[in-house]
Amino acid sequence: MMCRSKFLLWFFCLVFFLPLHAQDTTGLAMQLSQLEAAQEPPVVMALLREVQQRCAASDDLLNYIQAAKKAGVSLDEAGHYDAAIQAYKQADELHLFRPPASREEWEALGWLYVNAAFTHAWYGHFYEAKNWYEAARAVFEEHAEVSPTVAAYLHRELGNIYTRFGDHAAAHVLLDEVRRVALAAGDNDLAAQAMNDIAIAQADTGNDSLAAQTCRQALALEGLSPVSVCLLEGTLAMSLSKTGARKEARRHALKGLQFCRRVVAERLHPSGNYWLSNLHKQLGELSEEPQEALAHFYRALELLKAHFPDTLRREVAKVHLLMGDFFLRQNDPLRALMHQQSALQAVLYQFAEGDPAVNPPASSFYPENSIIEALDGKARSWTLRYRQTGELGHLQRALDCYRLLFEAARIYRRVHHFEASSLAVVAEVNRRTAAALDLLREYARTVPGSVIAEDAFRFMEQSRSVMLYEALRQSEAGTFANVPDSLLHKEQQLNSQIAELDKALFFAKQTGKNAAEVRETEAEAFRLRQQLASLLTGIEQDYPAFYQLKYSPDSISLSGAQRLLTHHQVLLDFFPAEGQLYVLLLRSDTAIFHWLPVTGDLNQQVAEFRKVIERFQFPGSDKASLCEAYTRQATALYGLLLKPLESELREQLIIVPGGLLGLMPFGALLTEMPAEKCRFRDYPYLIKKHSIAFSYSVALMRELRRHTNRNPDGGLALAPAFNGGGGFGALQFNQASAREVAGMMNGRCLLGPEANRRNFEQLASGVSWLYLSTHAQANNQAGEFSFFALSGNEEVYDSLYARELYALHIPAELVFLGACETAAGNWQQGEGINSLARAFLYAGSRSIVTTLWSINDESNSRLTKAFFSSLKTGMAKDQALRAAQLQHLESVPQDLYAHPVYWAAYIAIGNMEPLPQRRYPWGLLLGLAAVAGLAAWWRNRAKRSVKGLAH
Repeated sequence: MMCRSKFLLWFFCLVFFLPLHAQDTTGLAMQLSQLEAAQEPPVVMALLREVQQRCAASDDLLNYIQAAKKAGVSLDEAGHYDAAIQAYKQADELHLFRPPASREEWEALGWLYVNAAFTHAWYGHFYEAKNWYEAARAVFEEHAEVSPTVAAYLHRELGNIYTRFGDHAAAHVLLDEVRRVALAAGDNDLAAQAMNDIAIAQADTGNDSLAAQTCRQALALEGLSPVSVCLLEGTLAMSLSKTGARKEARRHALKGLQFCRRVVAERLHPSGNYWLSNLHKQLGELSEEPQEALAHFYRALELLKAHFPDTLRREVAKVHLLMGDFFLRQNDPLRALMHQQSALQAVLYQFAEGDPAVNPPASSFYPENSIIEALDGKARSWTLRYRQTGELGHLQRALDCYRLLFEAARIYRRVHHFEASSLAVVAEVNRRTAAALDLLREYARTVPGSVIAEDAFRFMEQSRSVMLYEALRQSEAGTFANVPDSLLHKEQQLNSQIAELDKALFFAKQTGKNAAEVRETEAEAFRLRQQLASLLTGIEQDYPAFYQLKYSPDSISLSGAQRLLTHHQVLLDFFPAEGQLYVLLLRSDTAIFHWLPVTGDLNQQVAEFRKVIERFQFPGSDKASLCEAYTRQATALYGLLLKPLESELREQLIIVPGGLLGLMPFGALLTEMPAEKCRFRDYPYLIKKHSIAFSYSVALMRELRRHTNRNPDGGLALAPAFNGGGGFGALQFNQASAREVAGMMNGRCLLGPEANRRNFEQLASGVSWLYLSTHAQANNQAGEFSFFALSGNEEVYDSLYARELYALHIPAELVFLGACETAAGNWQQGEGINSLARAFLYAGSRSIVTTLWSINDESNSRLTKAFFSSLKTGMAKDQALRAAQLQHLESVPQDLYAHPVYWAAYIAIGNMEPLPQRRYPWGLLLGLAAVAGLAAWWRNRAKRSVKGLAH
């Protein structure tokens, strides 16, 4: 505890030596003095209650906040963690007898939050520490003035916590601000240490070479202290080892060890032993000799035990995880399991089970990636043990670990501020899903006839478009949980502001704007994200149903998925892995888990197949060779993907693609080699046998079916005019197509200047269907900045980006994107293709018809009208699209235009049920007519009776 006291000295000076507010110099001073001396929780809390009563009576808020800080620090120093936190909470904003009014009161409150955060962090409770640090930052920024040095300290602590949770984008914003402020102030030590923290975040995201470069730049700064050199040499060693430069990494680790020993010997910093532990941990990883490696690992554990008050913390878990990996490399899974179990015990404070066969309950999980790593390590250890012994129970235990791992990852992902960080977690889960499916395959081979489809379905669904699914559930949760409209409007407003800043930031980096502008935009975006996070946290706390609807794992079972299917449908869930393509085939009465061998890179094969199709329409292309290549590849891909499943297929296919299969024009595959090559009208296209629909996941498919648009009559068609100027090619048929569709579907049509962004944003939220007949452009590096064009001012077109669509509410039953490559974008592992189509689903739309590549204007117009004509008859959307494509093949004037480039770009995604039709209340109308007729008869009868009486 002594080393921690030295580190906290300047904090305690702030706590104990702030001048006593002058309203009371006797009784209050005596009580504060007693608070400083007391260390037993009941005594401290009783004194604090007395101080609260005295201060409330005299309206002395400043001294009460200072008293609560004193109480918290006193209890913390005595080792009473829970009581210390309770003391701090007595003076948070919720429990104060009035809100702070002066700058001094707000500043005192901010420091109370900092002390509480540090206490949480010291005991390893980083999630709670993050919340307190964020509250302190908000107080200092909005209500108090602090020096740049203090702000830098706070930003650094908070940034490092974000790194712990894998929220690296948020961490970089804060840590880079610390670096900039420190360099401007001439504090090279602080700048170097901030750069060290940045390098750690970079290495965590796989940017190891960049992390090494950052460390070298920091080491080049002048006048660095041994503390800074110790940190940077250690981080440089870590980064180099991950790039494979193990000898150079070991040299830097040994150099860092020398500086750390000097820090400890000269008592230059109380965390010296902790840093020394990290360097021993690295040297253990880098050692070639097993005994030397173990000696370093055990020394690292000894130093951690001496430094911290207990071993229930993340740092201890990390050493045990490395030791587990060490014993796995030594083919000793039993010793590996013991260390992996110890890692779980270190981070799950109520879990004390030493038997590796026993796993912790999922209810004990909290956001911590060490839990995920430990469960992954145990799965690998049990797998190795199974291969050593052949005992099937070991394989089952490995699968149990993966089941828990996915739940731990779901909880871990909730704490991320930035989408990029959440995507990194999803991608990692997706990679581990491949390992779990490999185990299922091995299990099925070992136990012929085993029923493993349920496990395969669960594993594949856990890593499928979870962020898109949660976004859709959140949009519904606000309504069903009775969240006030004012809060929902505030959420939408913040989302819109963040989208605008993200767009500005993207273009600032693209155009090379000065670094100051970029930093300012990043800081503003981060501030708004924090506001949004605080708003959502408040909603989740005040409206528990919102939290339940948004986050509860409303998982769908295999039987539940089968109930979604009719006897005409089959669902194919594809999951590409190294050397294998896993396919789960579902029908209403059947579930089969397949694995198909893949030679070469499947993603590359899909990309090449698309290129061969797209090039066919280019002027001057060698159509004969392209035809030959297309015919060969379309037949081969069908043989790989669908031929082995042919006997199980039904008329309607629902495909959940994996990898770049989301960009595959399945309808253009050939079910057999054609009798006559390049006679395209007669080719055996897959679309001639099956309708085809896509879904990002089965859970999302169910969610999209649950809620239908309440406005079945409204529709909107938009078509700007394109004459070849403004950077876009001329379109001859788009406005006529929009006009005809609007007339056919009884919708509204906006043409030319009226097809602008303002009208789109005002009207799109209230229609059942939406047709955009315009230009679009995919961004294959940053899909959220794909866009479609709308009319602007004069010759300038306005663009609406996918990232901006995220912030809109567009609950249309159907969005038909009659524009080029609206399904294209960058592939996000686990989430699918990040495109305009996905953005509309994110905004609440139920189904999308979209395009994979640039499309011919005339073919687009013809196919669009055929689609809506079939849709109007009550046909399902995927079947309407198939009918339009078949009609195109049958009616084209030249066989050349039966080539897939002119029709196969269109794919349907989401809820394929027919558009809701206007339902007239015929029963009610007939009933009213009958009542009216009966009343008329009764009146006539009464009149006749009156006449009879008169006679």
